[in-house]
Amino acid sequence: MEGSNSATTILKEQIEKLSELHGRLQEIRQIPPQLLHNQMGNGTEKSFAVLKEIGEMVMSEPVQTALHRARDVDGSGIEAEHRRENRKRR
Repeated sequence: MEGSNSATTILKEQIEKLSELHGRLQEIRQIPPQLLHNQMGNGTEKSFAVLKEIGEMVMSEPVQTALHRARDVDGSGIEAEHRRENRKRR
């Protein structure tokens, strides 16, 4: 039973990492595109610092492990809590 607790703990940690990553990615979506294209805008350095931090987070071993496991797990019966809304651009 101890192995089951260990596996559960690892899975919870991986879910936590992916949830944290999701939150950070939502943060990026709040950065106005003009700031990313206009290097003279206020807040540009902060925006790029946030992007760099998120990039480092995505490349970190714990997040990569969680992403690989999520890809390999059969998701049948698991409904995605966060679904991206598809919108037509006009």
